[in-house]
Amino acid sequence: MKELEKYLYNRKLAIEFILEKPRKKFSASTFHKLRVEIKKLNALFDLLSTCTESFNRKKTFKPFKIIFRQAGIVRELQLEETLLKNFKLISLLSDYMISIRKNRLTEQRVFFSMIDIKMNDRIKNKYKLIVPFLSSVNKLNSENYLNEKTISIKKIINRTNIQAEQIHELRKLLKMVSYIRKCLSSEKYNDPESKNHKLSGLLGKWHDLQVMIRHLNKAIDTGEINKDEIILLKKIKAKISSDSYNLFEKIKKAISESEFFTGNKQQYMY
Repeated sequence: MKELEKYLYNRKLAIEFILEKPRKKFSASTFHKLRVEIKKLNALFDLLSTCTESFNRKKTFKPFKIIFRQAGIVRELQLEETLLKNFKLISLLSDYMISIRKNRLTEQRVFFSMIDIKMNDRIKNKYKLIVPFLSSVNKLNSENYLNEKTISIKKIINRTNIQAEQIHELRKLLKMVSYIRKCLSSEKYNDPESKNHKLSGLLGKWHDLQVMIRHLNKAIDTGEINKDEIILLKKIKAKISSDSYNLFEKIKKAISESEFFTGNKQQYMY
């Protein structure tokens, strides 16, 4: 399918462009864009693995996965720095902010050490290996793929009580379906104002808050920072937890408005 060839080519250009950037030009948005592009590529791999058994998804995705994970570690620390700066108490968290920055710089060095010439060559070779498998995708099996993903989404979205783990899975499934629909040029689903786009956006914000809560829990539990800062971190965590709860209420409303929702408006818990 020509659409898939174009989709793969665009991912190749975008990922190579980012990885070839000088270190000094890597911003928080750069790490985010890299992860988004790899997610889009992974969606294509998921489609190919469904349409042909001979496609070794795990082996093909391996170098991308290594970079994706490390970029994710950096991205989470960047996110934590950004969110904490929104709090008025930030000036009183000097030790903790220093530790975050130190960790981020360490993880960035690890990331840049990964994207050497050898890794870039591995990635470029993978693109060549993918191309022959694109012909295995046709209208019928691509529609079957989307139908299977839709069924999985509906199973989660129409549950009476939806849990946090299922929200994470829902977010991934919605992204995959969105990427493949756009890849196959289905104009109906390219509208950025669509209800599914709104739900996906809310799930992304909720996920960011969960990451923040997890980081704060780790800092509080390890007790490696002074007691005064721990008290402040607990206050910040309480505020973020409250924001997370309120956001989840918006997610429930967006779920009931989604194209995948077939039941009555229900109460959810997490």
